[in-house]
Amino acid sequence: MSHHSCEELFQAGTALLAKSGLVRYCVQDKKFYSCEDKKAFEKYHRKKFHEEFGRYMAWVLFSVGAENLAKAACVCAGKIKAGEDHIQLSGYRLHLKKLNSCDAEHLDSGFKELERVRNRDAHAFRRNVRKSDFYLVEQEFVPMFNIMRKTMDHCGHFDIGQ
Repeated sequence: MSHHSCEELFQAGTALLAKSGLVRYCVQDKKFYSCEDKKAFEKYHRKKFHEEFGRYMAWVLFSVGAENLAKAACVCAGKIKAGEDHIQLSGYRLHLKKLNSCDAEHLDSGFKELERVRNRDAHAFRRNVRKSDFYLVEQEFVPMFNIMRKTMDHCGHFDIGQ
């Protein structure tokens, strides 16, 4: 199997996640890590993106990056084709849960929160609502991303992200 498509999706996802300032990927560890300093994140998004809408912009980047990561893992596992654009987050969740039955609970809770955040941000800007979601990055999303990363290893893509 050629892993070009899943590699590209993985790279796009990790680039968006890193640009959001909420998550980083360590190539040496092959792991995702959260931004643990809320004050640093608040300063980053105001300076990097926009004084008033920077946090919103960071979360939009984060959501799209997370979706790319989910798609990369599903493409790598042969569950979908790279060009399938009509898949919803719930579809990725179901595919990945079947592949990772022992991590199904982490995937389920992470995807439900991601879907809530993504749908909220895609439909409207609401001031300061994202502040309360910062803890989810470390608690829900990073474990979910690391499960997706391991899934890609299990599917024979050992050198991804290097």
